[in-house]
Amino acid sequence: MTVQQAISNIHAPKGMTSIISGVMSGDYSVLPHDKGVDADLAKAKEMVAQSKKQLDECKSDWSYWSILSDLEYWKAIENILQAAVLVGENNLPDIPKPDMEGLVVMDAISKVSKYGDAILSEAKKTSKV
Repeated sequence: MTVQQAISNIHAPKGMTSIISGVMSGDYSVLPHDKGVDADLAKAKEMVAQSKKQLDECKSDWSYWSILSDLEYWKAIENILQAAVLVGENNLPDIPKPDMEGLVVMDAISKVSKYGDAILSEAKKTSKV
C-alpha cells in the first residue's frame, strides 16, 4: 500500500453534537476533514503538538471531542509517515481500512488511532532499520 492510499483511508471523525455546537459558535474546525492527505512528517508533528495544546485549553465537551478527533487523526498520519520512512512510501503494510460506519465518535476516533498504530507496528516488524 502507498502512503497516499493509507492516508486516504482515514479522516478526522466528528460527532453531530460537536458539529452542531461548533457551527453555531462559528467554529468550522469541527467539520470532518482529511487535511493530512498532502502532509509531510514535519506538518503531522506540528499538528499533533497544536492539537495537544488546544486539547489542554478547551473549555467545552463538544470542542474536546472535536479536538481529540483531530489529535488522533494527526497521530495516525504521523505514524503512517514514520512507517514510510522505515519501509518506503510505496511499501506500507496492507492494513484494512477502518470501518467507522455507524459508530459513535469515540469509537470512530479509536479506529483511526488503531489504524495508524497498526501500520507503524507492522512496518517496524518488516523494517531492516
